[in-house]
Amino acid sequence: MKHKKRLLSLLLTISMAISLIPATVMADGEADDPVIGSDEIVGEEKYTSEDGSSNNDDLFAGYVNRKFGITDGSAVATKSSLKKRGAPTTLGSQLTGNDLDAYTKLVADIQSLLNDNQTSTTFAFPEVSRTYTYAELNETGYCESAQQKAFDRAVEETGFDLDKVVPAMLYDFPYEMFWYDKTTGVSMRYSAGVSASWQTITISITYTVSFSVAVAYSASGQKGTYELGSVMSDVNTALANANQVVTDNRNLSDEQKLVAYKEWICDAVSYNNAALGSNVNYGDPWQLIYVFDGDTSTNVVCEGYAKAFKYLCDQTDFTSDRIGCYLVSGRMWKSDGSGEPHMWNIVTLDDGNRYLVDVTNCDTNTIGAPDKLFLKAYDWKSDITVDDGNYETTEYSFWVDYSNVYYYYTSQVEQLYQSQHELLEVLPATPNYKSMKATFRHSCSFQNTLAVNYYVKESDLAGYDNIYLEVSGAGYSSRILRGVKAELEGENYYRFQFSGIYSQFMGNTLKAIVHASKNGEEYISDRDIYSVKSYAYNTLKKTGSNYSDKFKTFVVDLLNYGSALVEWGYDSPDPSWLVNKDLTQEQRQNWGTKNDVAITTEDVTARDDASLGSDPVVHFTGSKAFLADSIAISIKMLVNQTSVDNVKVVFTYTSKATNQEVERVIPLSECEKTVENGRTYYWAKLDSIVAQDARTMITAKVYDGDQQISYTYQLSIEIYMASILRSHSDDTKLVKLIHKMMNYCVSAENYFEEKRGRG
Repeated sequence: MKHKKRLLSLLLTISMAISLIPATVMADGEADDPVIGSDEIVGEEKYTSEDGSSNNDDLFAGYVNRKFGITDGSAVATKSSLKKRGAPTTLGSQLTGNDLDAYTKLVADIQSLLNDNQTSTTFAFPEVSRTYTYAELNETGYCESAQQKAFDRAVEETGFDLDKVVPAMLYDFPYEMFWYDKTTGVSMRYSAGVSASWQTITISITYTVSFSVAVAYSASGQKGTYELGSVMSDVNTALANANQVVTDNRNLSDEQKLVAYKEWICDAVSYNNAALGSNVNYGDPWQLIYVFDGDTSTNVVCEGYAKAFKYLCDQTDFTSDRIGCYLVSGRMWKSDGSGEPHMWNIVTLDDGNRYLVDVTNCDTNTIGAPDKLFLKAYDWKSDITVDDGNYETTEYSFWVDYSNVYYYYTSQVEQLYQSQHELLEVLPATPNYKSMKATFRHSCSFQNTLAVNYYVKESDLAGYDNIYLEVSGAGYSSRILRGVKAELEGENYYRFQFSGIYSQFMGNTLKAIVHASKNGEEYISDRDIYSVKSYAYNTLKKTGSNYSDKFKTFVVDLLNYGSALVEWGYDSPDPSWLVNKDLTQEQRQNWGTKNDVAITTEDVTARDDASLGSDPVVHFTGSKAFLADSIAISIKMLVNQTSVDNVKVVFTYTSKATNQEVERVIPLSECEKTVENGRTYYWAKLDSIVAQDARTMITAKVYDGDQQISYTYQLSIEIYMASILRSHSDDTKLVKLIHKMMNYCVSAENYFEEKRGRG
């Protein structure tokens, strides 16, 4: 007990003046050894540490993982005989005497606390007493000096040093001490009773040690408190529930157990979309607890699914000793270009092969539901260089319902498994693909939607059958059959067009692979990586007659429009998603539209047609615009007749892209229907509008056969956007988006008009 002697001496001096009783009074008529005085001294010491050790949440994550037998990135499946953590080399083993006794007792108290046997973090030691004769104290009788010496000896013999005991506990049991608030520290109180007779003096001491609880884990939620909240009850309840799942399925076959675990987890929780961010920090212990807490309102992200599946596997006595499960993390994305950091499992079956298990994406309404990404072999793999990690790895592709799902490991996982890298190798599906050569060139199209054109040399495809290009990213995936022949710079190519790219995804990476067969064997090319953004920046670097100032304006406005879409569509977009972020200062200031184009003040018109009278069969009641894979507009109609079999909507306009009349006929049966206040409305969508026609007036009429049954409705994309500006002028992101979109549309109109003029 550091500084104990000085403190006891001070307290002793104060008490002596109060409690000493004259010996002559107490001794009169007594033959035995009567008590001649008693006293009680109360003292306190504190231990605090402001070191840079792990924070409480990190330690709690480690504790929960240990409690559940989970080791992130574990290279080997945990077997039943290895589930308990072995005793490490400890600082506690280096303690001696009272310090070691105190350490042992407090460690046992902490274990009791963690087992949910108590919630108080105040631990009392049994009373210890020491009795001394005055001769042992080198005193002739009871006096202040004798009491002081007795105190000193009792403390020396029974006390312990917090400065040694607490650091040893924190070092040896860091995860078990997750709840401890090291900034407030440990408070040790002691109560020392004094009892003296004519021959002896007795000191009885009780030590009480209180560990302060971090606010996040305190029952009161306040600093400096000593009561743990319900966190351990939650942990232990989850653990008991998880073990019950294993017990309930113990009579199934090995593979049936794996299926049952997957289904149980998916029934117990749903994906927590609210927790999804641009970056998922693995290690949140509640992800694992929430799977097993019996509360369907507490849901998880991929970490919870994967760790829960691993725990159930680790607790299972499979018939086959070859079955094992471990955790891996990395990145996963779908063919539509959406992706995020991810955690999943690799499972070894009795056949000795390893399979992917992605329980997260086997849940309801996911791409792999119910079992398309469960115990799955990969369809093909590619060696890739990961830009953000600047390292080379392998990407595994799984074909699911005519779409690809891709996975690759983080550099940390790759390094962890360096000595056992074969554990990362998933079984390939049959057939095994052979490699073929394919030389790609690119261009982009800007019609009513964004498109990337892939040109593959005709000579590369000679002798192959069943040729198609598989492209994924930026909205969806597509299999494009053998393209049309095209000639570029004297060489013959096949052109494959991937269209329908969402404008906000123009920066998303497109992955293209040629598939073909020859002599009954399947071939694939290396992956080609491209994007609309790549096209834009590549062309901005070029000079010459093919790239005029109007083209530069068009391309920069395109990038500004794409970025504005991202800023409007996401609360906190990652800066890397903004496709205009890499523009040079000159390009930003001089190449795009400098001042936003003026937007019309006109409004939608519905012209009365005299022949229809005052109450036509069809009334136009509204409109809306879309900014997705294309610019589109939709009009809302109320139809006041029962039979609509022959009813159709006719859109007409003169396109500035071709200077030709465009007519689009949409049967009412193909229109979207909505019911509002008991009335049915129809929405007719015109999705063939090119950017150049944003200012073009579009006319809509409704016919029943050849009979017009509506007034004439006139509007344009620009007019619609003007109305949105008037009604949402306080929405700065939306206002910016509309102006950037109209800048892009007008610059497209100017550039393509110039291009037509050049022939």
